Amino acid sequence: MPPTNVPVSVVANFSGVSYDPSTNQWSGDPTWNVPAKTAVRAGSNTIQWTLRPAAVPQGFVVSFPASLGIAFGTDWPYDDPGKQTDGTYTVNDTFTQPPASVDYEYTVNVVITSEANTTISKGFSYDPDIENEGGSLSIE
Repeated sequence: MPPTNVPVSVVANFSGVSYDPSTNQWSGDPTWNVPAKTAVRAGSNTIQWTLRPAAVPQGFVVSFPASLGIAFGTDWPYDDPGKQTDGTYTVNDTFTQPPASVDYEYTVNVVITSEANTTISKGFSYDPDIENEGGSLSIE
């Protein structure tokens, strides 16, 4: 059976971020729209994070870094996510069905970089979760 595709949209809005070339200083932080928790069912899955930057200051680009764009902690039992040629990050897992849901914290890392001078850049991070859904039903 083919893996279940699990898309995760990473929206980083840079409307509050600016760079002052006279002082070489950054100010502000992006606002994030990323699911606080992405539920993933038991079985074979392909989780794919797609970066959707918004309000990027003119003359700058935003991207996932070449490595650790999606970084799980030491409790993550699967391979590390890898950057794909299309700029997304992807990881395959084969979750079991535990009796209760299990959360895995991870960090989303993005970098804003000047198109004219790539030495002008700054990284930003956000911390959501992946949840391996448990086998028991709950009514809330």
